[in-house]
Amino acid sequence: MMTAMGQGETQVSPYHMALITSAIANGGKLMKPYLVDKVTNASGAVMKETDQKEYKQLMTAEEAARIKEYMKSVVDYGTASVLSGQSYIAAGKTGTAEYSSDKEKDHSWFIGMSNVEDPELVVSVIIEASDGTAKAVNVAKEIFDSYY
Repeated sequence: MMTAMGQGETQVSPYHMALITSAIANGGKLMKPYLVDKVTNASGAVMKETDQKEYKQLMTAEEAARIKEYMKSVVDYGTASVLSGQSYIAAGKTGTAEYSSDKEKDHSWFIGMSNVEDPELVVSVIIEASDGTAKAVNVAKEIFDSYY
């Protein structure tokens, strides 16, 4: 039961969470991950560009759409409301993972996407050993704000 709530031995990286979030954004399609989109020279000409390839269907399009609705509700009515009312439409999920025995520190998580109807940016943020004042959703907001 503790693992199901994210309090046990479940171990996942922010990169893995970004992959899952991008599958939700892409209608359930998990794309082959890559770190470099393109390489340009000093004058801006594209020297090399990564081909985007589908790896597999992780979930149905209907399941992905339902999860996006839930993630949008977290922004509209829940713990990620700092992202509501911006120039972009965001959807996401916050999370807190307790890790210390004294329960004074935790890991703050946020995964999300911008422009929900036609997503263009996915973020995955973790702030480790937070005292409760540092929130991953605030870092995500800074990323979205900088992008737009």
